[in-house]
Amino acid sequence: MLYVWLTLLAICLIFIYDYNKLIRLNQQVNEGWSGIDVQLKRRRDLIPELVKIAAFYAKHEKETFSRVTELRSHAEGAKNIEDLAVAETEITTGLQKIFAIAEAYPELKSDSQFIKLQDNLSTVEKDLSYSRRYYNAAVRNYNIAIYMFPEIIVANAMGYKERSFFEISASERENVNVKF
Repeated sequence: MLYVWLTLLAICLIFIYDYNKLIRLNQQVNEGWSGIDVQLKRRRDLIPELVKIAAFYAKHEKETFSRVTELRSHAEGAKNIEDLAVAETEITTGLQKIFAIAEAYPELKSDSQFIKLQDNLSTVEKDLSYSRRYYNAAVRNYNIAIYMFPEIIVANAMGYKERSFFEISASERENVNVKF
């Protein structure tokens, strides 16, 4: 009878340990996502000022500027990680177009506000990269844990599901074509 009680106690302790482990890993994923969300918000906050300054110098490029503003709104309305990743990839492409336009306008390229915004955006992009890395590592650890034994039993019992990575699009993986 003592062995039965000790076995039940061991099973309960394993369940409690695994449950707490999954809670911790899930919270790390949530924390990672929060970091990405903060950086994306900072990036989206810089876009209107960047567009306003660029539009002042390059008045006939309105289509590009309105598209970036539209993409910003679309990203703010994204419902899940996959939609947000697509929207943010499109924003990155739009911002690259704005910086390409800036190359054609020396006045814009030398504007102190524009330079400051570029620097801020560069810092945000670097911070966003770190946040993505942290989030994806947390998702990896969580996803591994929910498929390992005995955690899989606890994960299934508690309804834990696999989480999505924050990935870049195929177009962002391609090499940049530089022509001289």
